[in-house]
Amino acid sequence: MIQILTKPGQKVIELGGGANPQFHPNVDVRQCFDSNGNPTVDFLADFNEPLPINSDEWDVVFCQYTLEHISYRKIPQFLKEVLRILKSGGEVVFITANTEAQVKWIESNPEGWDGHGPFESMSCVLFGDQDYEENSHKCYFSPKILEGLFKEAGFVGIVPNVYGPRETDIVIRARKLESEIGYTRPDRSITDLERKGIPFTVAHTEQGIKLEKLESKERASLFDRHYFHGGAKVGGYAREGYWDYPIHEITFRHVLDRKPESVLEIGCARGYIVKRLQDYGINACGIEISKHCYLTRVADGILTHDICKAPWPVNRYNIPYNLGPDVDRFDLAFSIAVLEHIPEEFLPIVLSELKRVCKRGLHGIDFGEKDDGFDKTHCSLHERSWWIKKFREHGLINHEIVNKEELENGIIPEQVYCGDRKVKLNVGSFTTMFHHGWTNLDVHDMSQWAAQYKYNFMQCDVRAGLPFQTGTVDALFASHMLEHLPYREGLSFLRECRRVIKSDGAMRFIVPDTELLCRIYTTHPSLIEGITLSEFDEINDNCANSPTDACRLWELIFSGHSAAYDAKTLCHYMKEAGFIPCISPFRGTSMKEPIRPMTKQILRETNDMIPCLSLFCDAVPLVM
Repeated sequence: MIQILTKPGQKVIELGGGANPQFHPNVDVRQCFDSNGNPTVDFLADFNEPLPINSDEWDVVFCQYTLEHISYRKIPQFLKEVLRILKSGGEVVFITANTEAQVKWIESNPEGWDGHGPFESMSCVLFGDQDYEENSHKCYFSPKILEGLFKEAGFVGIVPNVYGPRETDIVIRARKLESEIGYTRPDRSITDLERKGIPFTVAHTEQGIKLEKLESKERASLFDRHYFHGGAKVGGYAREGYWDYPIHEITFRHVLDRKPESVLEIGCARGYIVKRLQDYGINACGIEISKHCYLTRVADGILTHDICKAPWPVNRYNIPYNLGPDVDRFDLAFSIAVLEHIPEEFLPIVLSELKRVCKRGLHGIDFGEKDDGFDKTHCSLHERSWWIKKFREHGLINHEIVNKEELENGIIPEQVYCGDRKVKLNVGSFTTMFHHGWTNLDVHDMSQWAAQYKYNFMQCDVRAGLPFQTGTVDALFASHMLEHLPYREGLSFLRECRRVIKSDGAMRFIVPDTELLCRIYTTHPSLIEGITLSEFDEINDNCANSPTDACRLWELIFSGHSAAYDAKTLCHYMKEAGFIPCISPFRGTSMKEPIRPMTKQILRETNDMIPCLSLFCDAVPLVM
């Protein structure tokens, strides 16, 4: 096994790790699962296309037995993409087939090997296992050829060596020249500002913050947890903060009115609109600069990227949605309350990228008519005619420009409130309540909040039981609630859930993933899931006030909680209560076919708020 030595704090990413990755995040062309049924791929990407990964982000890129599966026509582009995502001075370690040595091995073993005849063994070693579509070899490699390819892509310090028990493979190490900070694909245009490497700075004045020349990292820091929870630093979402406002149903329908085949939402925040589009069956994904929003996202397909930087790493194979064959661009670009946050000097980049990746657009912009100055990140407040002129100057004729309030005006359909007559319980809801006929339960009295937004609410202490008749509930959902009960009370509550649920009903329970959080803590440097415990400062105030990772671990697993769960423990108590449990991925299910319609309905009508640290379990009642 190849040994990769890393320094504390370094970030490692694996490309093509499949079901047995050595590192996380693991990026692959398809989702894979380990022996326990847990997903092993963190996000999907087509390696024949630009990688949906930020530039200058990773210290080490590890890739084993993947390069030979990429089209030989795309290898030069792929290697340049790997160079782009590497930090200055970063290293790559690749293991791939040594085709030159394989041919020699075949000539020396004409009868075949490992118990297989010549046809099977020779075909397999040269052309791959071919047990699924992508698992076939498409390139001829030798140490000399690989060294030339890596050199052409811009790598330095290239060292190829034979590898494997038969020396029919190659391990190649190379690095990115330290002076190549800000490497950009040669086939992409860049502005004079980017070419000169002019940094951005945040200038503080008596009037507040002035957006002049912000680096991406500084821009992202403006839209942190404070921005979305009260706006204490630079303004943002005051009062109750940012959540799934009922008007999202209206905005969603304005987008539907355009009958899009696919949607790229610019500045999608947590992805409330993206999720609704996905649930409706439309291929949708989003770009968002805020790490806070990414960590609290409610949908798949959310890419963290500063839209002021070109190129946007999106294409028709953007994770995890495929726009279909022969489709080069998204059908519709959608944004609301986003473009007024873009400094004017970067609008040419944003508009040029909009033209490149989308056919048409719908943009709700704050024209500044009612701006009260609270949100100090507003820096491009202009009337509608100014925006229309800007768009036309960049050839964006098929993009609608409207006041953002137009996309929030309308009547929420009555079926959103009344639902489908099924009995669906959201247990431990607090303010994360659902419409569509769900009854939201909490030990706290949230009736005033619920009445304000037309949610069905029932105050209930589940330790005393569920006030529903036996076998009358169709669906149960509980997010980050079970860990607040001691194990004995938790088991009693699960048995109560088993009592009230119908034989064809379904449940989804979400708890903090103790095993994941402990792995992040004990792995040094922390590479699990591509995050460190300190990044949870963005979603947990107690974490943000913790001086060490040990303190953060306590806050995430134990503080305010009465139980801790990993997959084995959660499944144990589910089975004890009379359920068939299944650990599932975020926004998906690993339940065996045929998947119950109610399981799918739960995914459509509920939001999972903290996927980065959560364990998801779908369950159906065991019927004897």
